[in-house]
Amino acid sequence: MKNDTTCSLVQDLLPGYIDGVINEKSSEFVQKHLRQCEECRRAHDAMNTRITPAELHAQELVQGMIREKRQMRRLFTLIFALVLLITAVCVLPLPRKIEVTHKALEWRGDDKEYAVARTVKISGVYSDYLFRTDHFDGTFTVEGYPQTNYSMLRCTFMTNGFGSLWYCDKYGKPDKVWGSMMMTPNGKEFLVLITEPDGWDGSDGLTVSGAAETREEAVAIANKLGKKYSPTWLAGWTFE
Repeated sequence: MKNDTTCSLVQDLLPGYIDGVINEKSSEFVQKHLRQCEECRRAHDAMNTRITPAELHAQELVQGMIREKRQMRRLFTLIFALVLLITAVCVLPLPRKIEVTHKALEWRGDDKEYAVARTVKISGVYSDYLFRTDHFDGTFTVEGYPQTNYSMLRCTFMTNGFGSLWYCDKYGKPDKVWGSMMMTPNGKEFLVLITEPDGWDGSDGLTVSGAAETREEAVAIANKLGKKYSPTWLAGWTFE
């Protein structure tokens, strides 16, 4: 028959019994009771599976290592994503589609009377890079100049905003240079120094710039783009 007093005493002794710190007589008493009492055996089994302080500390260390590993994984993932983003910004271009038609002016530096209105069409994609030379792939058509069946001119940039305009063959391959060009990334302003048989000279060179309808506007654009985009040999030149 169950004796609540005995059960209460045994359950009080169980922690010491499990840890082996009670005396031999008490231990024998507990053992004998456990063989007879199912309820106390369940209490004993439940206590005997408890986590010791050392085991708890070990589990905390393991959980801490797992948390640190997860944090490091998140950090590496974030760093990898940032590296990809930076690489994309530095290597991949910001493309700008250009489809513009300008009123432009063809003029000579030493001939204040020479001024021919031209219609200029610029069509293509300007690739704006952060740490690489910009690139413009497209056509540059000038009213009054010969064209092929494919495109009159293509531009290749040697430095940002400055490059050469080429006549291309029927396959689009550059064949003969037409002049040097400076252009803003949006194509709203441009300057072309047309290559003549004796080259181009600032004093009497043939120039096309736009958008412009008057010589004053054309010269202002030429000076602006010349100082911003041109190489050293032209940067100090002032158009008049």
